[in-house]
Amino acid sequence: MTKTYLTFTLFLFFVISGIISCQKNKETGTVAPIAITKETLAGSYKLTAATTGGISVYNNLEDCQKDDISKLNADFTAAYIDAGIKCNPPGDDVGTWNLVSSKKIVIIGQEADIVSYDGKTLVVSGMDNSTGFNLLVTLTYTKQ
Repeated sequence: MTKTYLTFTLFLFFVISGIISCQKNKETGTVAPIAITKETLAGSYKLTAATTGGISVYNNLEDCQKDDISKLNADFTAAYIDAGIKCNPPGDDVGTWNLVSSKKIVIIGQEADIVSYDGKTLVVSGMDNSTGFNLLVTLTYTKQ
């Protein structure tokens, strides 16, 4: 087999794979959503946005919190890694996670609704009453 033929075959394979994986819904013109499974969710995430009661609170976080990584492993173990700038005391934590359904996740004891997931960006929300008020918290994580 010639190198040119092999290169062309690989190129064709990736083009066809891309077309199949990005099939658009003919009715809405949108890309089909990715299945929410333990395999698609497994990975490392960084918090990139946070709202409480509909108000952005991401900029209120300490710099040592903004660079942390949340890791979801395919074996349902989880780790919160105080990466980069270390908080005092460090916020490292380990535990488990569980995909209760395609719309609900529990990570190290914290339950949240899955608002959306496109394979790269995971948006979750849940109620927080740590301040004495029931507030809807929405967190956006970007897969690293």
